[in-house]
Amino acid sequence: MFFFFKQKTAYEVLRSLVGSEMCIRDRNERYNDLLYSFGVTFSFGGAEKGKKLLDIKFDFDKTDIKAAYHKDINAVTKLMQKYPDLNIVTEGHTDNIGTPEYNKNLSNKRADAVKKYMVEKGGVAAGRIDPKGLGEGSPAVSNDTEAGRAENRRVEAAVDYTGKK
Repeated sequence: MFFFFKQKTAYEVLRSLVGSEMCIRDRNERYNDLLYSFGVTFSFGGAEKGKKLLDIKFDFDKTDIKAAYHKDINAVTKLMQKYPDLNIVTEGHTDNIGTPEYNKNLSNKRADAVKKYMVEKGGVAAGRIDPKGLGEGSPAVSNDTEAGRAENRRVEAAVDYTGKK
């Protein structure tokens, strides 16, 4: 999963997190660990794309989350519990085996599976996670090999700061 800020300046991100201009200086230290954990660096122009935090892969034609990924997902749910203004979009992907319609449906189910896990096991409010299935249209690597197709059967996530201004 990737976490990134969508065309917001550093100021807008901090303001959306703390809720008002006056609180930014007071709560800046509190949010520095959040931003650092996402691998976000600031410049005057805004936030740069964050680093890859989760790597949730799926077996062919499956939506089951393997136990090996539970620890990583749990870490994100803990961050979401710690920072109640943090919302995410889960984005499901597939390889190119099957019809585009089938893969779109499968990618939706994968994104929903991650959301369901975070809600049921992590206690995150369902409204804070927006699942989207992108099908086979955004491969991370080429689908020409089995290894490439395995890399493309995934769910990624993006931080969504569209709430408060």
